[in-house]
Amino acid sequence: VSPESVTAAIEAATMAADGNYPVSLVFPILKNQRSDWIVQKATELGVDHLVPFFFDRSVVRPNRDRHAARFVRIAHEACKQCERGRPPAVAPETDSFDELRAILDAQGPALRILPWEKGTAPLASVLRAADAPAARYVLAVGPEGGLAEDEVARFESAGFVPVRLGRNILRSETAAIASLACLVYDVFDSEDRPG
Repeated sequence: VSPESVTAAIEAATMAADGNYPVSLVFPILKNQRSDWIVQKATELGVDHLVPFFFDRSVVRPNRDRHAARFVRIAHEACKQCERGRPPAVAPETDSFDELRAILDAQGPALRILPWEKGTAPLASVLRAADAPAARYVLAVGPEGGLAEDEVARFESAGFVPVRLGRNILRSETAAIASLACLVYDVFDSEDRPG
């Protein structure tokens, strides 16, 4: 140590836990920047892949250049706040179900879940029914206008299981965060609980 400088040696370095879970969230672009909130909270909950999708009844219409950069920025900011090792990937927004299916199929096998007000199985029972945790999970949350019956049929044909999140009909952003929190708790944090 001198008046002009200080010399130090780094003896050890530790990296923050990654904080990422193998979960993709397909979410709608919502009015009034409520999708920003979904991106922020999903990042905090550990999602590793965000897929903005325009559902049949989405109120906001596609504009590929408008949302992508903002979602990436919000995910990076949320990542710093919750001390994650790396932010989630953000897929290009799409309104094509075929494109969505290709994005998800490229990730490999997954338990695909579709929260829907007419779903019959509770989310927790679907998560607990498997003998072992899935390699990946995909949650697809519908838009403000809800999911059309034929749209649900398309998702089911792509391997999604419609589930319910309780008795009440939830806003899109509430359904996204509630289902993610249940997933993280039931699947990824279960080893931390007694019994």
